[in-house]
Amino acid sequence: MTQKLILSEKFEIKALLEIGWKQKKIAKKFLISQSTVFKIKKKTNETEQLERKSGSSRLH
Repeated sequence: MTQKLILSEKFEIKALLEIGWKQKKIAKKFLISQSTVFKIKKKTNETEQLERKSGSSRLH
């Protein structure tokens, strides 16, 4: 159930949350976990920014 979201999908998730969609329904639509939806919601509420900060990529 893991999938890397592109920026446009994150904006779509934000829009769906704003019009009242439930996190569970969004998670099913995008095939992601509810916790991922929650993190996007939390991030947009705190910063209004969905893009990664420069230098915040993970090392593998």
